[in-house]
Amino acid sequence: MGFAWQDSATVLGALLRRRGQDPRGVTSTAEAWAAFEEFLQADVDGICRPVDEYDSDGFFVQWNRQFLTLRRQLAIAGKPEDMADEFWQPEYWQVDLELVYGDGEDLFDEYDADTGFYCFDNAEDLRAGRADVPGTCRPLRMALGRTPVSSSLTFECVR
Repeated sequence: MGFAWQDSATVLGALLRRRGQDPRGVTSTAEAWAAFEEFLQADVDGICRPVDEYDSDGFFVQWNRQFLTLRRQLAIAGKPEDMADEFWQPEYWQVDLELVYGDGEDLFDEYDADTGFYCFDNAEDLRAGRADVPGTCRPLRMALGRTPVSSSLTFECVR
């Protein structure tokens, strides 16, 4: 049993605060990533099953020259009678923790890039180390020792 999908931002916010980070004023990228990793390990209730059929639970890291976004995406299950319709599509919701770095300081070499979408059948994939994101994502590795100048936590429907 996990948490209700509607509580996603609240859960991530609580994990950040437990690590001494305010979601609107993160001071440690490393602590933010640790909280996000913990958040990814938490099971979510109310998402489409099977996970891999709908890409219903996954994440990616996105960056630009001065920001890094940690994003978990969820596909929300509908009513059984609606899901029986062959044209039914889930709503996709994203919880984003955006970290912004200094004005004029290009932290990353690239414009608008991301890791691609990591979809998990369950949290065991992450716990088993099958997603070594810092090891494969150079911008995240670079940011781990940096202090953001601002941050925000959002939760919204993207379609």
